[in-house]
Amino acid sequence: EDAIPAPVQIISQDIVQYPDTTNRDTDAIVKFKIKDDGANENYYRLNTWAERFYQYVDQNGDTVTSDQGEALRPEMLTALSDTVRDNGWFVLFSDKNFNGQEKEIQVKFRNQPYAAGFSKLYIWVELYTVSKTNFLYQQTLEHYRLTNSNTEPVHVYSNVQNGYGIFTGADFQRMQFVVK
Repeated sequence: EDAIPAPVQIISQDIVQYPDTTNRDTDAIVKFKIKDDGANENYYRLNTWAERFYQYVDQNGDTVTSDQGEALRPEMLTALSDTVRDNGWFVLFSDKNFNGQEKEIQVKFRNQPYAAGFSKLYIWVELYTVSKTNFLYQQTLEHYRLTNSNTEPVHVYSNVQNGYGIFTGADFQRMQFVVK
């Protein structure tokens, strides 16, 4: 069994930098501020995405809008405690260094295409409040993935009695950063 954590309070969000010139593949930076619940030990997960729309004229002369979604690998510009990556990609962290406080978090995304090439462009940040069970599983799984045959084996966390795996809960909120 596990509990679904309460959602985090998002106080503000803003896009700090995004390439909007012909300078291809520069970095994007977003920031947001959260209010952590000091009554609980909290764990968070960031999933990040880009959604790009572009238009073109097909062979019949019709204007077609197409979209492209892509997962983004977040690089944390803010110091956070107990960070771990899910398969080297999305980031999990604890509230250890800001329990019960407001925390501004800045995230960078490398090599983003310039905005002028799209009719609409968004960055999505999904901020999950995850249970300690979820965090411990991801933390030990990442340690397991980093081991090799010459090291002591890592046991991946499990909360399933007489079995393996996890049963876990999470709550998330999605932030949309409008680039164009």
